[in-house]
Amino acid sequence: MGKNLNDHKMKKPLFLVCSISVIYSATPLAASQASIDGGDFQAMQPPITIIQQGSTNSVAIVDQGVVSDSAVMQTGFYNRTAMIQFGNDKNAFNDKYAYLEQPGLFNRAMIVQVGTTAQDIQFIDTRQGTGLGSINYKFALQSSVNDPDPIAQQFARLTFDEAKTVANNFIFAPEVSRVNVSLLEDITLHFASLLENRLDQTRFGSCPKSSVETKHAKSPDPNCSTAPFFAALSYGHTERDSTLGMLGYEQDIVSATVGADFQLNPLARLGVAFNFADSDSDIQRNFGSVSATAYQLGGFGSIAQDRYYVDLIATLGKVDFSSDRFGGATRVSADTDGWSYSGRLQGGYFFGDDSFRFGPLLSTGYSKGTVDAYWEKGSPILTQYIEQQDRERFVASLGAALDHRDVMGGYPIHAYLKCELERDFGIGRQDLLESRFAFLPNAAVMTPLDDVTEDTYGRISGGFSLAVNRQVQLSLAGTTLIGADRQDRYDLYGGVSVAF
Repeated sequence: MGKNLNDHKMKKPLFLVCSISVIYSATPLAASQASIDGGDFQAMQPPITIIQQGSTNSVAIVDQGVVSDSAVMQTGFYNRTAMIQFGNDKNAFNDKYAYLEQPGLFNRAMIVQVGTTAQDIQFIDTRQGTGLGSINYKFALQSSVNDPDPIAQQFARLTFDEAKTVANNFIFAPEVSRVNVSLLEDITLHFASLLENRLDQTRFGSCPKSSVETKHAKSPDPNCSTAPFFAALSYGHTERDSTLGMLGYEQDIVSATVGADFQLNPLARLGVAFNFADSDSDIQRNFGSVSATAYQLGGFGSIAQDRYYVDLIATLGKVDFSSDRFGGATRVSADTDGWSYSGRLQGGYFFGDDSFRFGPLLSTGYSKGTVDAYWEKGSPILTQYIEQQDRERFVASLGAALDHRDVMGGYPIHAYLKCELERDFGIGRQDLLESRFAFLPNAAVMTPLDDVTEDTYGRISGGFSLAVNRQVQLSLAGTTLIGADRQDRYDLYGGVSVAF
């Protein structure tokens, strides 16, 4: 049975790499490749020696030589190494040597050696952080091709390309799992922004009180286009950069919304909406994709007089996630659920006349999302268990708004524009993500996180609506961020409002 060395360290000095490489220099060499910091695998000439001194480091080495010799030293605070040495030949020496030093704060290592028989030389020397607060994870397995252990058999049967997949998976799989909470936040904010635009579009109707007589309006009517029932189709696109503990991604959201809002009295307006959204996301480093289906309910209301207004928006949603990475024998999939809620309060004051208004605005917003814990499905040397994850967001903004109403070609039109300076306070930071690989389920992988930070950026939203008649209004709106540190996002909304 394979020897699991997760609690054992051999104390052989690192400088012996050179002498060992000389002893076996005449041995024919098979494929040996390494990936450094997530780059493409490159051919390497054994003995392989890699020294990394960055703050975060990763190395994946796959060696199919019958004699494998690798040494890695990583001196950053977050270090990840995967070595798979599985070349074997029953007619030759099948000796494996692995040396690893990770003196950092967060250290993760997987070293697998597969020989022809249990008599082959297999040597592992690992030295991980011993300082106060150091968090170490090590999976070390020494086995042979005829080892009956199920996990050892999985490693022994790997092709060279599959071994590269397994090594890369060990390095980046926890960072892949963190993507879901960001996707959930994007979907939540997409719907909340749609409701915000709805309030801005219907704040004063589409017709100025002083509108001239047209073939569609025989007399001035300040409520000529306050059609209460509406439907909207929308599209959103988000790109997030990779950060500590999370891989970057691109997400495309397509959604449909139906709702209604009614004038309760001359000052107050109240509405409700239901949203269905579908999204597809591609994760960076070709680490798979995530699809999501969301069902969201929103309520919104406004109190407005001729000069001032106060808006309130609240949403609640459920999202189903389905993820895939790799393919064929190495395919990994997962299904899990997420929940979110959000709220937004905004208010402002307008100067100007009835057809053209401008003024300052203030707003604040909060959202929280939770993704349930789950097990992935697939090979036990690839899959992992992910603990429940949470993400919070609190922002405040200061800006200016323009609101213009007119008649064009006999049709009432309404246009608005808002420019805001928004501050994300970076609340709800989660320092660590806990996960567990299926091949060592009793040991927790602790991944440091820095995916939530304080940031200040610009936010622009605006829209245009056209009252076809007293019963039908068409609208187009959008929102985008400018200068955000780690993300790019924009949303587009097209809708129709109907009165019966």
